[in-house]
Amino acid sequence: IVSLRHRLDLSFLIRGFASVLLGLGLFEGSISLVQYFTQHSVGVHFLGEMDLTHFSFPSQGEALYWGSSPSSSIHLYRACGTFPHPNILGAFLVCSLFATCYLYLKGQERGVRALFIGALPLQVLALLTSFSRSGLLAFLCGFLFLFFALFKNRASLIVSFKRVIFLFFALVISCLGSVILLS
Repeated sequence: IVSLRHRLDLSFLIRGFASVLLGLGLFEGSISLVQYFTQHSVGVHFLGEMDLTHFSFPSQGEALYWGSSPSSSIHLYRACGTFPHPNILGAFLVCSLFATCYLYLKGQERGVRALFIGALPLQVLALLTSFSRSGLLAFLCGFLFLFFALFKNRASLIVSFKRVIFLFFALVISCLGSVILLS
């Protein structure tokens, strides 16, 4: 077992796993955004998509989301992607967000890092449309822990401290933009 560990390239495996999480997070995020803004299922029931009527908020007749009219919706449906519950989508998107942060911090090429930063708003917006409070709390606590851990050990960082600060502001702007779009 010890010799097998030395033969495996652990950083390559972690980067590959994070890339798969990022791709699946973008896929689930896209489905959940379509579900939220159209307020009905996308039609990928063969992938496990649930009926959105199980996850609704009642309305008092006012416009519920950006672009809707007061009479167009009685309920606001929580997006759940292809997961059986929106909270599970929220947990998955949190894992995907941290995988994106990891790939951004370990990325070497500037163009590739820009793609990772570009993926953050879609994932954050999808997390907010799931209305998963546990997912939001896990994301905020985890990111604050990550930020302060990297800030505390900035002298021994392998990655540039400028990248950490840029990632922090990119996530803050993504969150603020998502909240403004959804209000």
